Amino acid sequence: MVRYKGSNGELILRSDIGCAIWEFEYDERGNKIVERHKGTDGELILRSDTDYAIWEAEYDNKGNQIAIRHFDTDGNLIYEHIER
Repeated sequence: MVRYKGSNGELILRSDIGCAIWEFEYDERGNKIVERHKGTDGELILRSDTDYAIWEAEYDNKGNQIAIRHFDTDGNLIYEHIER
């Protein structure tokens, strides 16, 4: 997890992506499988540069990324790309 703080120690929105907290999850192979973007209140927020709150990836048994999904702040799927 990455937290962006101002000089007073309080959370601030990073100007280029518009989030204050950036959370990550990894699978057993070290592949990033989830990113969550949150505001200064700790709630999900849309990244200002990509317009999604959650990014998910799926990998095959060889570690190749085979799917990417983007979700809004309510968890609704807004984009999906699956390698065929």
